[in-house]
Amino acid sequence: MLAAALDAGQFRGSVIGFFAARAGRRIEVAGSLRTHILSFNPSITAERVEIGNPPWMPPGSTAKIGRLELVFDLPWKGRPFGIARLAMEEATLDLRRDAQGRANWQWRDPAKAAGTGLPLIRSLSMRRARIRLADERRHLQFDGVVSAGDAGGAGDTGGTGGLTLLRIEGSGRLNGRPDTFAINGQALATASHDRPYRFTFAEQASGSRLSGRGFLSRP
Repeated sequence: MLAAALDAGQFRGSVIGFFAARAGRRIEVAGSLRTHILSFNPSITAERVEIGNPPWMPPGSTAKIGRLELVFDLPWKGRPFGIARLAMEEATLDLRRDAQGRANWQWRDPAKAAGTGLPLIRSLSMRRARIRLADERRHLQFDGVVSAGDAGGAGDTGGTGGLTLLRIEGSGRLNGRPDTFAINGQALATASHDRPYRFTFAEQASGSRLSGRGFLSRP
């Protein structure tokens, strides 16, 4: 009965409050909110979402999203809880990091012991999001448009492996100068906390080109 009521749109405040408590920051939904709980892959779709900064950062908003869709993977036979799909439309992300390394995109307070971190995301879609980055630690200022999502590939591309790559590309102004970049990462569907996540990147700024490859030791 409770799940059916949630799917029918009741208990809106409780649903938002649950996710805000889990995220440890303010979440507001000014538009519609739809849930589908009676499924092996529960989902939530919300419109006109605003996500506030975490407590260790000054007041403000980390993200404003026109439409947000989350589909979850429930734990089952050794499979951990995860995010089967994350999709954002008409998003604006205001990303900030201070000189001490505290950032509003961090999941846990960096001054405290490290937690388990975010669950892995298996599929991502973010089309032409407005990104504003102010990074005092690395002295970077970026203002531009970034898209990210699954992209079909043919075999091993640039050492990333997998048939469906993660593709991130953007353009804007980095420290006041034109900048474009592209990142190809391994397929999100095969990512694991237990092994490195590999990617290649290419950037062009102020007449210079930079390319290379790297990995995240703990995705």
